[in-house]
Amino acid sequence: MRPVTTRAELDALPLPSSEVVKSYPFYWACRIYVEVLRGCSNYYRAEIRLPDGRVCTGCGACRSGPLRARYYCPEGIPPGCGDCSVPSLFGPSRSRSVEKIVAEVKGLLRAGARRLVLSASDVLDYGRDLLVEPEPLTDPREPPANLKALEELFRAVCSLREVRKGDAVVMLENVKPCLVDEEVAELLGRYFSGTPVSVGVETGSEEHARLLGRPSGPKEAIRAIRLLRRAGLRPQAYFIHGLPGQDARTVAATLRAMEEAVKAGAEHIIIYRFRSLPMSAFGDFPSGPPAARDALSARLVEKARELNRALKNRWVGRRVEVVVACEHPRREGYLVAYPMRHGPVVLLKGSGGLVGAVLEVRVKEALSERVVLGEVA
Repeated sequence: MRPVTTRAELDALPLPSSEVVKSYPFYWACRIYVEVLRGCSNYYRAEIRLPDGRVCTGCGACRSGPLRARYYCPEGIPPGCGDCSVPSLFGPSRSRSVEKIVAEVKGLLRAGARRLVLSASDVLDYGRDLLVEPEPLTDPREPPANLKALEELFRAVCSLREVRKGDAVVMLENVKPCLVDEEVAELLGRYFSGTPVSVGVETGSEEHARLLGRPSGPKEAIRAIRLLRRAGLRPQAYFIHGLPGQDARTVAATLRAMEEAVKAGAEHIIIYRFRSLPMSAFGDFPSGPPAARDALSARLVEKARELNRALKNRWVGRRVEVVVACEHPRREGYLVAYPMRHGPVVLLKGSGGLVGAVLEVRVKEALSERVVLGEVA
């Protein structure tokens, strides 16, 4: 497991090259992620018995002990959600300085990037480590979000000329539901209204969530989605099928949670298959089977598709600002474009001379759960 390192050590690393982004195809239309912190604050442990017999004894050290004492588990169970290796690989959350983040964003903007994402396992961990120093941030729930540090970062990035003029858009990656309250949602809405944000639900069962080592359950996740939507953001709800502990009861609860997430304001349901990751608590479990080979997982995947098809129909008639990425590789006379503030892939009729252009389009039709047809408005 990675030893504890400091913010200063992280900030001493050289800036990533902004020029290398130009080697990627249609980089001007891609979402480009800028790391605002490294690591994760969730040092809870999974409580499911592991294949080699290790099991949580309920000592409570990782949930209520001193922050430094939470780092190591007496039973040798890796920290964090059982399916995730981030805490083991990268340690507790450490924030980069505003100056370093802004310098990286400026470099990407100079290189021609238009869609930037402030990236973290949880953006709301940003600045929380400052509140507990010199101890490591190994509690995903306390202290609450550092609103002052978050606003300093958001103001610095969003006041850059290209962002202020609307030539570039800045979005957020992930937030932990347990740190979202009305004050947090209001702050995010003030700077990122109309952009997506990812909220992990994973399972619809409160009991299953605890067994997985998650810092919040589905009820808290649905509440976070509702608050973020009210604040003007476009939440996306994440789920995982094939997780250890999945059974008919957890699947039934997760099907309900998917519907509740949409009612609360989730714009998109994203479902992944569980993958066994080295250095995670579940690293010795086999990866989940494809949904085509597992009836329970198939129910979850089909529900996500059903909900997403209906959600995509809500895009019909909307006017959306898009950036044209490329000519369609198979449909002659069509272009592929991406919404500046993220959303479904947009197909447009047009010539290759429009590649790289930013256009306003009207959505005519939902072609699938991921693609819509548009026309220049």
